Amino acid sequence: MKNRLSAFALAVIVLAPAILYLSKFHGGLTDQHGRWGEVGSYFSGIYGSLALLVLAYTTHLTQAQFRRQNEDSIFYKLFDSLQYRIQNSSISIEGKEFSAHKSLKYIVDRFYGELSGEAVEIGRMLFCTEPEKVANVHYTKLFAAINGPTWIETFEEDRAAFIADITSQGHLNERWEQLKNYIGSRDEESQSIREALRATGSVNFYKIPFKSRQKHYAAALQRILAEQGEFLDGYLSTILYIADTCATSKNSLQYARYAQSQLTRYEVVILFYLLAGSEEKVVGAVNLKTLGLLNRLRTLDCQGLMIDFPSIEEIDKEITAVFEAEA
Repeated sequence: MKNRLSAFALAVIVLAPAILYLSKFHGGLTDQHGRWGEVGSYFSGIYGSLALLVLAYTTHLTQAQFRRQNEDSIFYKLFDSLQYRIQNSSISIEGKEFSAHKSLKYIVDRFYGELSGEAVEIGRMLFCTEPEKVANVHYTKLFAAINGPTWIETFEEDRAAFIADITSQGHLNERWEQLKNYIGSRDEESQSIREALRATGSVNFYKIPFKSRQKHYAAALQRILAEQGEFLDGYLSTILYIADTCATSKNSLQYARYAQSQLTRYEVVILFYLLAGSEEKVVGAVNLKTLGLLNRLRTLDCQGLMIDFPSIEEIDKEITAVFEAEA
């Protein structure tokens, strides 16, 4: 259809001068040489100008095609570079080797493990600062860890006494010290108490203010960067450059779709944690959101890789909070 319209428009442009001339001067053929010269001047002027316009247009098309080919070359070479970086990545842990895309899975698992450790801290803080708001189910786990099988016999009395004891302390430091009498010092609690704190923190992970949660993202990220910083820094720089190339190109929609199709679920989760845990503004990060490169976070295969299996609503709020912090 588009080709037909183009052909019709070209025919109109070519025939219009002749039709206009004949409609005005519709006499027969003349035998006067001067008249032929006037006709020739008319048509040469018109069609000469049209030829220049056609030349300018074809030059424009050629330049546009060259720019497109150049952009394509840069974009796809960048993606090849990203894939090369992944294919040649290697992580060695306690005699085990993780290479290529398995290294991405290892890093995602590390984030999960580190954030699970941060959940212990969140649970400890909740019992310290807001013990009256902690759900009964978490008290049952904590008291089962503290008191053993007999916890259920005195649960209500123990919960009331615990809350009264903690909240009666004046300052946070005093509450913290009093809490130690129940659960022990940080990293010195029993495994069962630690698991009770982890369960409390995990369930409440997306309920605490983002400003507080961001500190836990940052703590987890710093520990992972200490081991895998070279790979992750290079990976993030490359993907940000790719996103910038996409955003500034006239072919951004095509490039964005290609990028979305190439990123694995592990890469999407890693990108999110790199942004969420960054304590400084990541230049160009907004392009990742604009181009939809984080959209896959809303799918089950990514949700299952994140702590406490966040809902789509929680993920949307998290993405919004991350980029508000970036602004």
